[in-house]
Amino acid sequence: MIQPSSNGSRVSYGKIPEMLPVADLIETQIRSFSWFKREGLRELFEEINPITDYTGKNYELKFLDYEFGQPKFDKEECRNRDMTFAA
Repeated sequence: MIQPSSNGSRVSYGKIPEMLPVADLIETQIRSFSWFKREGLRELFEEINPITDYTGKNYELKFLDYEFGQPKFDKEECRNRDMTFAA
């Protein structure tokens, strides 16, 4: 017959002894989008420029520059009208 041992101690893995720091996920998104606006789009345009036609008529489309305009309505008005917040 097997006798239970009384000298064993229990270890609880259900309790976390200390809180882990919370990552700032919003800051990561903001930095990523800022990089995309500053450098990412320009790199993409350089990669695909010029776009030539496939009909043989020698048409080309070149992206020279880009800009982000101001939205027509502010965030609050878009919420009230159930609209997209877009430029």
